[in-house]
Amino acid sequence: MTQKAIIPLVYLLLLCFSIQDIYGQEAPVEIIYKNGATLKGVGRLASKRRIKFTTHPEVKAKKISFDLIDYAMIGGKRYEQHPVKDKKNKIVVEVKVAGAVWLYEVSRVGGSPLVPSTTGVGFTGGGQFDISNYYVKREGDLELIHLGSNQLFTKNFKKGASEFFKSCPKLVEKIQSREYKKKHIKRIVRYFNLNCN
Repeated sequence: MTQKAIIPLVYLLLLCFSIQDIYGQEAPVEIIYKNGATLKGVGRLASKRRIKFTTHPEVKAKKISFDLIDYAMIGGKRYEQHPVKDKKNKIVVEVKVAGAVWLYEVSRVGGSPLVPSTTGVGFTGGGQFDISNYYVKREGDLELIHLGSNQLFTKNFKKGASEFFKSCPKLVEKIQSREYKKKHIKRIVRYFNLNCN
């Protein structure tokens, strides 16, 4: 195999391994089924809204669908499945704040792949990134509302948050004046739950 053929192959392999997230980490798991039954063991989130789970490391793991689960505790974090407004498929989210308004997050940590340098010698890249998408819903609502992400080019957070929290003028004022920004999303939800409910 020539050097020209090897470089694209190396790039492809690095790209495949560049994303690292909660799906790859084994942790203590407690599953609470919709019928109230519970199951404890170890596992991790798997693709397609499932948990890869085993009761013992020597027992073959099985995949359990979130369609059967009320919620799951994985590594001390609570995960639930919900529909999202204007989206076809449900998503699995981590609970960040509970109350009159609930805050959820989907987080993915990864690294940009190494690519061949323009000089033809060695590789460049390999930077790390952390993408978090935030969702909210009011107590009793079924669908989540996507409120934005920590990425630079996303929907207008100030506009969306002001609309969602419009029943609390003091909070909207803090959002409009940029006292509370997108990075303060937990503080915003907690403020509403403590002061505006």
